[in-house]
Amino acid sequence: MNYSGNEAKANEVVDEIKALGQQAFAVKADVSNAEEVQSMMKQAIDTFGSIDILVNE
Repeated sequence: MNYSGNEAKANEVVDEIKALGQQAFAVKADVSNAEEVQSMMKQAIDTFGSIDILVNE
């Protein structure tokens, strides 16, 4: 779960995903900053092994 401002709201979404039996975590990153995106992607791959889908809303 990527967020840029409201950490509490991001953590609420993570909790909802986990309540559905799925894995999730929140990462604060500015998607217009390549270094932050690379760091976010590394965290996801380190946690899950791969990335199957990305959703940008």
